[in-house]
Amino acid sequence: MIGSHTVPESLLRKFSYYHSGTKAQWLWRYTKDRPPYHKQSPKSATRYHGHFVDPLDPAGEAQTEVRLATEYEHPVNQFVHLLGDPSFLATDEQRKQLTQYVTLLFLRSKARREGTKHLQAVKRHALKLFVENESQLLTIATSWNIDLICRGIPLPKPFTAKEVATETLRRFGDLAEPDAHQKQYLVGLRNGMVNLDEPMYQGDWRLVRTSPDKPFIISDSPVVTWQRDAQGTLYHGGGFWRRNIEVFLPVSPTTCLHILPNVERTLVPLEPTVDEINIAQAAFAYKECFANIGKDDIDVLVKKFISTSRIGENVFTVWHRDYSSAIYDALVSRGKRAESRPSSLPIQRQTGTNVDNTPSLPKAIYLDTMLWNRLLDQDVDPQSLHKHLSGKNMRLSLSGHVLYELARTFKNKPDRGQALFRYLKQLIDCGVIVMHDNMEQLHREVVAFRNKSIVQIIASYEEAEYHKMKVEVDKLSEGTYDEHVQQFVAGRSQFSQDSRSRQKEHFEGKDDARQQLQRVSKDQLESWLRAESSSLRGSALLAKHLQRMYSGIPDDEALTVAHRLIRIPHFRMAKSVVRADLYGNWRCAQGGQNPRDLVNDMYHMLNACYCEVYATAEDGQAQYASLLLPSEVRMSIYDDVTPIHEWLLSLA
Repeated sequence: MIGSHTVPESLLRKFSYYHSGTKAQWLWRYTKDRPPYHKQSPKSATRYHGHFVDPLDPAGEAQTEVRLATEYEHPVNQFVHLLGDPSFLATDEQRKQLTQYVTLLFLRSKARREGTKHLQAVKRHALKLFVENESQLLTIATSWNIDLICRGIPLPKPFTAKEVATETLRRFGDLAEPDAHQKQYLVGLRNGMVNLDEPMYQGDWRLVRTSPDKPFIISDSPVVTWQRDAQGTLYHGGGFWRRNIEVFLPVSPTTCLHILPNVERTLVPLEPTVDEINIAQAAFAYKECFANIGKDDIDVLVKKFISTSRIGENVFTVWHRDYSSAIYDALVSRGKRAESRPSSLPIQRQTGTNVDNTPSLPKAIYLDTMLWNRLLDQDVDPQSLHKHLSGKNMRLSLSGHVLYELARTFKNKPDRGQALFRYLKQLIDCGVIVMHDNMEQLHREVVAFRNKSIVQIIASYEEAEYHKMKVEVDKLSEGTYDEHVQQFVAGRSQFSQDSRSRQKEHFEGKDDARQQLQRVSKDQLESWLRAESSSLRGSALLAKHLQRMYSGIPDDEALTVAHRLIRIPHFRMAKSVVRADLYGNWRCAQGGQNPRDLVNDMYHMLNACYCEVYATAEDGQAQYASLLLPSEVRMSIYDDVTPIHEWLLSLA
């Protein structure tokens, strides 16, 4: 047998202190019945002989130890020290590595290994109930007899209830073996090595921070879970897939991972306190907790709560379930699932107290500037079009950017401009959906995030805003192209110019960055965008937008908010803004400068983030629309052959 760490030595060293007298790293050790001890070596802490011993394979113990160290600990050790850095954001690959690291830290603990004994006891209990149930035995015997007869297999004599009991005991005979729990423990551990916990990987990964004088402790069972009820009461334990579950792992005295797996959530997760996390560490501990300092309040906390949440006994327990027909159900192939798992349906990611569907504007069809011109040119009756669209629960949508592009017509073709706004006025009088500008939509996502609200993002104009816009359209429909409108058009034109300039300036003195983007082929573009938008670079791009929107916001706060916004599924604008920036940079790197219309075209696309359809007559946009638009938004390209009113109605 070899000595195996249940908590990696590398993680324990994060909680050690340097002793100048011995010139060595030591841990403070806290237990139930002894005073704190200040010279626990990280090398020997949580080290047990035979912990991974394999009853069926003498070489298996060493192989398990090596695999854990090389395949799961080493990759995480390369970046775990960066978790406390506000500027560090894990890549998708690093989050996968962290997911398996956290899963295996839970599975490999001494407390989890002891909990396997209780699971084996439950199985023995279920088996005993079955072999003592004459009715179930007779039913299974009859089922076996009928099955053999139907398959044409001759029976010397029918199975009896006694023979069913004997055969079942033989099948489950390993439950009686002294090392049955160790075999089962290794099965669970090895399953954790090959299976990625998807809800955890796709969850919301957060950090809880504290000051050095109020440190996190770490126990010999460092991965802990809890559920909090509506009154704020904590209940330790619960599987990673349970409703409202929260997972914690301290990674240093000042930083703790706080993971919200992608499961059903009906309550807002509250910010955990240091004491709550330390109490959970002590409660889940098999027998020891560790810290980098000696403090009386840590000793008091540990002695009060240590080992009060015992896996298999009062947490992660299954004794409360009815096992009177568990074996019977398994034998007739209709076993009851003890705990439901996440369905294949999209999970509502809830970050507030109000439960609502993923925010969207159902049946809103966003038309770019070209299509508003087509409606006028084909003399489509506005009232009739509105009536037929409403009958299909659809409405046309535009934005301030559409109004800007239409208003530009006045500069060179004032008669055409007035005709466009006369036509537009009739549709606005009927009622269209006017989308907020992109940065206003992003602002509303920030507000929702700050308020921990999941109510529908109001991405379109409300009554007062709609009325104000209507007044301006009325003036333009009368041919009044006044100074106010001219300033509006000039401001929008300047925005487009500035956006193109920023993309060009982005590469000044950055030949390496340009060359790196030039190496991304069109075939690789989609996967590159997906990876980059969730990386540190993606969050940094969004953080720059936030700092332009909110003057004075600190760099670390902007980066943290950006990181969170990108990862909240129903916040569409945040992700699309990042993708648009990345795509614009990629296009600029390929050609040296982006086409003049690209900024405006992308702006239209992003305006439609909360619509159901983005419609255009420019078929070239099909090359990149799917890269920028949220998956909930369909793109439709008008063929300029079908009458436009028929085509619009066909989008239902």
